[in-house]
Amino acid sequence: KLVIKRSVFEERCATLFPRLLPPLEEVLVRANMAKGDVDRIELIGGATRIHRVKEIVKDFFGKPTSASINADEAGALGATLYAAKLSTSFRLRDFHITDSYPYAINVKLGSDAEPSSGGNDNESMDEAGEETDARKKGKDKLLFKAGSKFPHKKLITM
Repeated sequence: KLVIKRSVFEERCATLFPRLLPPLEEVLVRANMAKGDVDRIELIGGATRIHRVKEIVKDFFGKPTSASINADEAGALGATLYAAKLSTSFRLRDFHITDSYPYAINVKLGSDAEPSSGGNDNESMDEAGEETDARKKGKDKLLFKAGSKFPHKKLITM
């Protein structure tokens, strides 16, 4: 069993703690919210046991973090509540969950790779000297914008 003092742990992790701030700032931007718009902060996951993590989040938002949910069980609890909401056997107060893609999703159709011609570069040209389909570049197409809600379908035409 290894015992380490909090002060030693925090000293060794000092370069990692500043990395917590950019995701906090980004989530506010993506949600189009200000720090003051946040009513309650519930931390989940194992890293929330680290006292310095709680302090950084508290300092960022200017309010203490809540500890009303077991941090290790929060994901399972959320999935259970959502399953109960979908079930006809349970009655719950209405709540909404909106799933969305955090980043844009692009697809590339076609190929950027040069065809392997076995040394003869003329195989990818037609008789008029034009590039054949094997030589043309692929096309990037935006499939879903960042923040798009799902599930949904999209038809791609090129």
